[in-house]
Amino acid sequence: FTSYFNLNYSRRKNLEEIKTDRILATDTILSQDASTVYTSNVYYFGYGLGYELNKKWNLSYDGRVSITDFNNNTDNRSIINKPGTGLLFTDNTTQVNNNGISNLLSQSLNAKYKIDSAGSEWVSDLSYTYSRNNTDQIFKTNYDFPSLPPTGGNGNSLNNRHYLTAQSD
Repeated sequence: FTSYFNLNYSRRKNLEEIKTDRILATDTILSQDASTVYTSNVYYFGYGLGYELNKKWNLSYDGRVSITDFNNNTDNRSIINKPGTGLLFTDNTTQVNNNGISNLLSQSLNAKYKIDSAGSEWVSDLSYTYSRNNTDQIFKTNYDFPSLPPTGGNGNSLNNRHYLTAQSD
């Protein structure tokens, strides 16, 4: 009889900054200054059991559970101007927030039959996996120049998946 279990927790919080200048025409530049803060927590639990019925048969069970929650925030300022002239065409800032949770559950049953002493085996596996992802997004653009009312919106993405796999060889 064998068994195992794993526990893991990790926390991520990092900053990504991107600054670019793109030439749109010979005398016009799009300057962007974007920063994103990625924050997440990951919880993982893995476990399993193995049992040798006799010299020919082995059975095993494995399972995994993973939960990830995240909250990502982006600020992106975009300016279109004519360098050296002071002429400004647009200046706006877009803010995006993605907040969500992802769950994964995986279960597997395995049977192994040792056919002969030469090492030939017959292995059968039955696995089930469930995954769920739920993300909310909020976005908004503020127009500093020309001065316009802000625009924005929100949305939700929800995915549920069930996978069943059987294999025998």
